[in-house]
Amino acid sequence: MKAISISDAKNNFSALIDSAINGEPHRITINDAESAVLISYKVYSKLLAGHRSFADYLLDSPLRKSTIDLSRSKAEDGRSLIELDED
Repeated sequence: MKAISISDAKNNFSALIDSAINGEPHRITINDAESAVLISYKVYSKLLAGHRSFADYLLDSPLRKSTIDLSRSKAEDGRSLIELDED
């Protein structure tokens, strides 16, 4: 993956787009610091395809249907405790 300054990217934007479409991503730098990546929409779509929300991850957990008791009880000092007793 090639690095290119933002000013060079502005001057060669069409060529960079063509290059990204053909499978060559580019790192865009601002003041020599890597700031962005130019990739094709096809690559971007593949990256998003495997993305799941944290809520979906928890809902798919094998523990979702377990019989672990997560009820709370109070400690002597009044704070809530979670007991992890299995039935």
